[in-house]
Amino acid sequence: MYWLARPPYLRMALAAMIAVFALARDLRPAQTVQHPFARHSIAAGSEITATDVEMKPIPPDVFPLVDLPALAARPIDAGAPITARDTGPGVTAPEGWPSIAVETPFDAAPGSEVVLVVGGVDMVPITVPGVVTGTAAGGSFDAALTTIAVPPDLAIDVAVAHRTGQLEVLLGG
Repeated sequence: MYWLARPPYLRMALAAMIAVFALARDLRPAQTVQHPFARHSIAAGSEITATDVEMKPIPPDVFPLVDLPALAARPIDAGAPITARDTGPGVTAPEGWPSIAVETPFDAAPGSEVVLVVGGVDMVPITVPGVVTGTAAGGSFDAALTTIAVPPDLAIDVAVAHRTGQLEVLLGG
């Protein structure tokens, strides 16, 4: 007999509690942290201070914390978040070493040692040590435009190889 069955009050109360819990969870304020974003374009090697940034709320753990003031390791566009990869110690070229801008893998940070392989099909390749001194704007989808200091006695060979497309960059010097 159907009319003698107990009403589903317990199931309805449980469904109502679940709905209230879900609504309360959706309406709670989102947890955020303040993170620095560039107020204007910042050149590589410039000091980044509190006047150069605008603090904006972002979800936690999106970017690692950045301590300011810091030195810009690469150019930073206006409005871009400032990350730990954008900041770092200033790196200068060894005395008398000229620098050349070439495309390198993205993890070539200032201070990284690299080996430049100069040569192609028509010549015996030579290796040239180099030091990444900074990054520049530009590059391609899978590489960044990076400035690398090279020994002065091999700088012309590196420049010619770069111009003719016979230059490769290896990380890890």
